Amino acid sequence: IRQSNTGESFFLLVDCFDPHEPFDPPPQYADMYVDEDAPRNPWPTYGSSDGYSTAELDAIRGLYAGEVSMVDHWIGHVTDTLDELGLTSSTLVMLISDHGHLFGEHGLIGKPWKSDPTLYDELSRIPLIIVDPTNDGQPERRADLVQPVDVMPTILDWFGLPPRANAHGHSLLVSGPALSAPREYAFFGRFGESINVTD
Repeated sequence: IRQSNTGESFFLLVDCFDPHEPFDPPPQYADMYVDEDAPRNPWPTYGSSDGYSTAELDAIRGLYAGEVSMVDHWIGHVTDTLDELGLTSSTLVMLISDHGHLFGEHGLIGKPWKSDPTLYDELSRIPLIIVDPTNDGQPERRADLVQPVDVMPTILDWFGLPPRANAHGHSLLVSGPALSAPREYAFFGRFGESINVTD
């Protein structure tokens, strides 16, 4: 998302499905984490992980790690291109995911809902990285509760636009130790199922 003094701006959304099943990264990424003769299962079955051997679980984790490395490479290509075009100092970059994945934690694979509907931290604590070129400070990790609904108000704030009055989100473009409107609790869940709350 770029905003400049000349009035030129752009918004680019890159929606990349990986890392996601099938876990089948190109060999140069898979081979970083999985031995050539290891069992490779790109579509592990959601539910109990008891049916998988330690070697099989390690290989599934390795294929996923290969996908993460592949995505990291291509996101790096986008940010390198911003550098080459001289846009880094005027471009807001946000990286977010929608959910996590279990790889044997809690005895489960995937994001199961029938065998255990619990939304463990591995599933519900998703990454959110914001690179704000107007913030000259050191990188920081915040403990504030944020939700995907905060993305839209953050983008609007970047462009100097207010969110709708009934928006549930908050802009995350703030300085100082906390959000300007900190959230005391956050909701999360899965479509058609129970709602969870955390504080």
